[in-house]
Amino acid sequence: MATLEKIRSKSVFLFVIIIVALLAFILGDFLTSGRSYFGSGTTMYTGGKGSVDYTDYQNATSNLQSQGQDGAELEQALLQQLLMQQLMEEQYNELGITVTDKEISRIMNEQMPISQQLGTAAQQLGLPVIDRPTVLDAINNPSRYGITAEQQQYLKAVWMAEEKELEQSIKNQIFLGLVSSLFTANELDAKSLYNDNMERRPLSYVSTPIGIVPDDQIEVTSADLRAKWEELKPNFNTSVYVPQNDPAQMMNPRGAATRPAAVNEPVRAIDYIVVNIAPSTADYAAAEAEVNEAVAALNTQPALQGLLGRKKFISNTNNVSLANIKKDATLRQLQDSDLVVDHVKALRFDRANNTYNIVKVLGRTQEVDSINFSAYAAISQMEADSLMSQLASGTTIAELVAINPGRGADNAWASLVGAQPQIKERMLTEATGKPFVYADSLQGVYTIYQINERKAPVDYAELALVSYTVDPSPQTVSDLKTKLNGFLATNMKGDAFSANADSLYRLQHGFVSASSAHIGNVADTRKAVKWAMEAKPGQVSKVFETPKEYVVVAVKEVFNDGYIPYNSPQIQDYLTAEVKKDKKAAKLKEQYAGKASDLAGYAKLMNAEVRTDSNAVFTSQRIAGRMGENYALQGYMGAAEPGQVVGPIKNGNELVVFSVAPSTVQGRPYDYATDGRQFTNTFGLNFDFSGRKAVDPVMFNFLLDGKKVKNQSLKFVQSDEN
Repeated sequence: MATLEKIRSKSVFLFVIIIVALLAFILGDFLTSGRSYFGSGTTMYTGGKGSVDYTDYQNATSNLQSQGQDGAELEQALLQQLLMQQLMEEQYNELGITVTDKEISRIMNEQMPISQQLGTAAQQLGLPVIDRPTVLDAINNPSRYGITAEQQQYLKAVWMAEEKELEQSIKNQIFLGLVSSLFTANELDAKSLYNDNMERRPLSYVSTPIGIVPDDQIEVTSADLRAKWEELKPNFNTSVYVPQNDPAQMMNPRGAATRPAAVNEPVRAIDYIVVNIAPSTADYAAAEAEVNEAVAALNTQPALQGLLGRKKFISNTNNVSLANIKKDATLRQLQDSDLVVDHVKALRFDRANNTYNIVKVLGRTQEVDSINFSAYAAISQMEADSLMSQLASGTTIAELVAINPGRGADNAWASLVGAQPQIKERMLTEATGKPFVYADSLQGVYTIYQINERKAPVDYAELALVSYTVDPSPQTVSDLKTKLNGFLATNMKGDAFSANADSLYRLQHGFVSASSAHIGNVADTRKAVKWAMEAKPGQVSKVFETPKEYVVVAVKEVFNDGYIPYNSPQIQDYLTAEVKKDKKAAKLKEQYAGKASDLAGYAKLMNAEVRTDSNAVFTSQRIAGRMGENYALQGYMGAAEPGQVVGPIKNGNELVVFSVAPSTVQGRPYDYATDGRQFTNTFGLNFDFSGRKAVDPVMFNFLLDGKKVKNQSLKFVQSDEN
């Protein structure tokens, strides 16, 4: 009773706890479900006033052609594209850039040829004329052409998509015209660029590589690394750091213009190992034995019966002309003596594809290699009969094709090898120069053909190409994973992982951000990126499996903003190499400076020869026929007085002493219109709207105007635990 009394006395307190717990549950569900009152959880990408919703992304991917590209790479490129479109629309609206329906209609109907997609659809639907006015009429009056509501909607969707694309293109052109007019060259700019391009400075120089100073004579301290880091600090800003590339390449300021659009987002330094899931020596030995058995069976049994029960062997049979056999990268190994019926030959092992290839000759024939023909498709038997009457009266197929290009072809070449027997028979037996109708009433196909020329029969071989790909056995896969898990069992701390990985594997360093498509260059590792962006420094991941690799990641450092610190392992090698270059150059300068009065004297000191370039140009990195890091030499050369001995100076990886003769201007005379335009093209705001998949990085950052991009696409990556 006493206990119950205590509970009653605390009832208000308990009620408050229950209410708070319920609110926490409800709010937690709102916040984690991604469908709360506090903002859309379906937002994938934001920047400036633009945002990309998951639904928009899904709609865009429905028409995306991957063409073998990594899906995660496509995702990140597409997100930038979609955000770019929104940012551009914002600019159009602010500037009042619009395109009228009348202008769109005029261009679509009068200036734009019919697209391949619309032309194909119109041909399949049997429209009498394959052009834009007819397609538009079919959209507005479907019953006139006997097309269904679904077909009408498809044509309409394609048409509207093309209208939208045209509208964007026109707006882009107007916008770029306005922006480019903001940047124009004055007389001084144009003349300066002309002088840089046209002045020829006769150059003489002596050089020696700074690498002649041994590394053991150079001491690199922590203070040296910090000083070099301060000197190059802008290159280590996380907003310009692109995770997937080589650090040395990324730190090169002159390469910045070629980088993809970098975004200012949190970056994490990682260490990782990649274990290739590859066949073992035992796997290769077993595969070779199995291939030898298959070759023996193919030699003793008819056709491909020797492959019965051998599930790993894949065969494809093709008729190949002897001429094409010699052109094929795989089949060219066959000699004339191999092209005997029932002959079996094992080709060289294909290391690139990890595949054994076997060829068996199943037969030899002579076939017409190709024919030249003209063809025109009729939409019905009635139209085919009418067209045949016109052809009999003197009309040609070429004239029909000229009227409706989408319905036919004139003087086309094609091979008959592999063609359907019915049409092949007609093509071989019909008289040349005489039109005939090939009808397939079941398919609703009525095509008028005319054979213009038949090539003489040539020798063909019917070949069975049998392939066997060597895969790692289950035992090999098990051994690889057991070994990896054994290593991780004692190295699940970040420091131990990084310190001991090289004893069994190759430790790699890198950076990742929410925009990283994968770890390093390993495809299908977006889940590993998600883990790395959520883990804490010092944590080591589980084993991530891809079809070809095992990947393990350790998080080293987190950079939420600002700069990658000078003592980060990922940039230590780069900084150390740069400091060594400086110190070696300084050591050589001390050795040579002031020790000679002319180039001949320095040549003797450096045990080198005097080189010349009679046409050195200030804007070209090519000096005396050599292309390299000549930035320092170019700068000093432009300011040097004629006859003055300049140096020694550090120029890339060498120490240089040089002198220049009086410059001359060669080539065309100065022209403000030409040189001003060249100055604008070189230094102006040049944005790329060529339709490439990656957005123009200059335009992207220009539109962001310093605003940060927030990439939330990782939350849509399904973790293995979910």
